[in-house]
Amino acid sequence: MKKINIMKDIHRINLSAYYWLLNKEEEALRYLNEVRISRFTLPIVRYCYYMNLAEYKYYNGKKEEARKILDENIKKESNKNLLEIFLDYEDNPEQKVVELEKILPKQKNRLYKMQVENALAITYEEIGDFEKAMEFYKEVAEKESEIYFIKVAKEKVLELSLKNKKI
Repeated sequence: MKKINIMKDIHRINLSAYYWLLNKEEEALRYLNEVRISRFTLPIVRYCYYMNLAEYKYYNGKKEEARKILDENIKKESNKNLLEIFLDYEDNPEQKVVELEKILPKQKNRLYKMQVENALAITYEEIGDFEKAMEFYKEVAEKESEIYFIKVAKEKVLELSLKNKKI
């Protein structure tokens, strides 16, 4: 019975992440809220749950809550994750680029690598380096998927291309 509940929680976390990537926040939160964390919860399930919850809070403007979730529930690794970088360097995009560039080559998971590339594109655009932003947007946009940030990257490639033609 315990193994079945663990698998259900893993599926709920995965469904939550997939709906989040499709920009369907209500469904994402619904599945995440169905996960039950207890002292018996496996560490990987606990980690994934709290990371998803912190990301949900962060992207909905509740940055203090996201930081608290990370600080209280996520074991600190020597390498920062994407959300920690966003929280730590929100007001310092140049340093955010440095940290994102550090973690990019270490990414083995294709989806997470795309998320880091997308974050780099957004941050380079934020600091005004449109050439580098375009490079990373193109990298993300070449992927065929219904994932929301890939659709946005495709739109950004077009937008920045049109901007460059006007100059």
